[in-house]
Amino acid sequence: MKIRKAKYKDVDGIYAVLLDMLKAEDLASQKSAKHFLQVRKRKDDFERCAKRELLKEIREANSIYIVAEENKEILAYARGAVSKNKDPFFKPIVIGHFQALCVRNKHRGKKIASALNKKMDDWFKEKHCKLVYLEAFSKNPAVPIYKNWGYETIIYKMGKKL
Repeated sequence: MKIRKAKYKDVDGIYAVLLDMLKAEDLASQKSAKHFLQVRKRKDDFERCAKRELLKEIREANSIYIVAEENKEILAYARGAVSKNKDPFFKPIVIGHFQALCVRNKHRGKKIASALNKKMDDWFKEKHCKLVYLEAFSKNPAVPIYKNWGYETIIYKMGKKL
């Protein structure tokens, strides 16, 4: 397995991984938060819109897309970005944002996510990040893995159906 920076030609493979993740999230939401599915209704031209957005994200400044690849197949991807906090009350620091981590269903349990996490941590360190944020749904089965990597709950973002 090879981990490398994503290229434009990887969009179809990244999109396939994204679809796996969306199916899993939809299934989990049906069990625990059906109302959440209302904000997840996909556009009729979802594939075109998603691929256009992926291409845009790959070339964004202050961000990185990395992929895990084997035999020319994209098995997983991760996305991260950096920003400086601009809070008027605190000294500015560079903050990392671990924005996405997706592994194809058939390749889970092979430590691919851990390898991507390591590569992402290295990139955040290169960018002089002092803190990294990672957001996950409360029922995400990967939460124990994230905790094992050192992430902890520091804020709750809550929602309710009206």
